[in-house]
Amino acid sequence: MRLFRRLAATVPILVAVGLLLAPAAAADPGFSTSPRTVEHPPAGSPKLVDLRAGRHATFDRVVFQIDGPIPWYSIRYVPVVRMDGSGDPLTLRGSAFLEVVLRAATDDDGRPVLKTTRLRPDFPALREVNAPFSFEGQTTAGVGVSQQVGFRVFELSGPNRIVLDLAHPAGAGQADGPKALTLTPSSGPVGTKVTVEGQGCAPGSATTLLVMQNGGSGTDGMAGLGEFGTDDQGRFRATVTIPDRLDQRQGSPGGPTRPGTYAIGSLPPVCMALFTVTADSALGDTPPGNLPFTGPRSPLLLAVGGGLLMAGAALVALVRRPAPTR
Repeated sequence: MRLFRRLAATVPILVAVGLLLAPAAAADPGFSTSPRTVEHPPAGSPKLVDLRAGRHATFDRVVFQIDGPIPWYSIRYVPVVRMDGSGDPLTLRGSAFLEVVLRAATDDDGRPVLKTTRLRPDFPALREVNAPFSFEGQTTAGVGVSQQVGFRVFELSGPNRIVLDLAHPAGAGQADGPKALTLTPSSGPVGTKVTVEGQGCAPGSATTLLVMQNGGSGTDGMAGLGEFGTDDQGRFRATVTIPDRLDQRQGSPGGPTRPGTYAIGSLPPVCMALFTVTADSALGDTPPGNLPFTGPRSPLLLAVGGGLLMAGAALVALVRRPAPTR
């Protein structure tokens, strides 16, 4: 019961998705809650082709990757993010919401080019990003934030990207000290026994709580792996089993553990490592040819057996036939 209470009360971890670069020369150093609008002359038909998110030491990052020239865009806090065209509200995690409007489409003549439309990392500031579709060449994305924090925006090229950084709320940092988590092995089917070794993953606590959840692909959900004692240097070593299903949590549907990439880490989210599930079951399918063949061969066996019986009867009749009279 203690494990499940902590799971319900603590924000889970999620691995950052994609490569997130931050050249200092290109960044606006100031964070602010004021609206930001950037004008670019119309050129071509830019497309929004990728969303990425990552956690840094003092801020969380969202990257909007553009295929084509960087378009006009606007970012501002709003009470509710509403979709273009329908005006329907966009449900987001968090207690504050940023509306990001890009004059770039998520499709090309009806063919989707944005494969990942929603991220739910549950970082200290960034809780969710959702860009479900575009309307008349324009995309409205919603960013759910834990609370209203300062943000900054800048642009990168090669490929073209719009970068949104969200400052961590006060007190979101972790205690100093080395932090590490390793998995042995780091891949295998459901049911695999994994040795987890960690240090500094639960600062100030005598135990470390481990969870497993979606890390970019596979089943969207979370499962508790157990709570393990640490020594006086914050180290622990444990053996966990890759579960056959993940539970629902904060809107994630859960379900059977499908092949894909998962994050195994501590709660609170201090340490994390990746595990790749390669198959649904540790046993897998039984390879063909290991069992005696039955069924389709039965008619052939019956025919052969019947032929042998007939041949035997003919032989007996031949032996019993009386010899001819001389």
